[in-house]
Amino acid sequence: MLCNEFQQIPTNVSQCLALSKTFFKDDFGKPDIVRSWQWVLEYSKATGKKITAGLINFLVNPPREDEKVKVKVTKKKWEKFQQKARDSGLAPESVLESLIDNFVGEDDTSVDPDLAEPESDTSSTKVTAEKPLESKPRTEDLQDLLTEHNNDNRHFDTT
Repeated sequence: MLCNEFQQIPTNVSQCLALSKTFFKDDFGKPDIVRSWQWVLEYSKATGKKITAGLINFLVNPPREDEKVKVKVTKKKWEKFQQKARDSGLAPESVLESLIDNFVGEDDTSVDPDLAEPESDTSSTKVTAEKPLESKPRTEDLQDLLTEHNNDNRHFDTT
């Protein structure tokens, strides 16, 4: 940075690490730290925002859709979850993703049958439709899981 005549340089290790992970690449495919730092300085000057590791990450390391995160659960719970998923012939990770998708409502373009307005049909006086098993309200599913968990752990209470 000093060789490139920058008057201002990163002030701590966190800023340097964030800068080193930039998506800007040089001609050799290596991180282009000089170009990234120039972008950070210009943005900071234009907006008046203080340069922090968070700002650098925001500017030169945009979040990726496929970025993974870790979820902390006890090993015993994870192993039990894995076993139940495998017993059902499913990959534990895909079951977990499905649970999360259902909980947050992603990939769900269907209309909730409880909230849908009935359509008027003049050819029939009564229409009955059975609810599919998956349309069980999500809160009930979560409550069932919590009840099962509490029942399983009731015998291990040491207090």
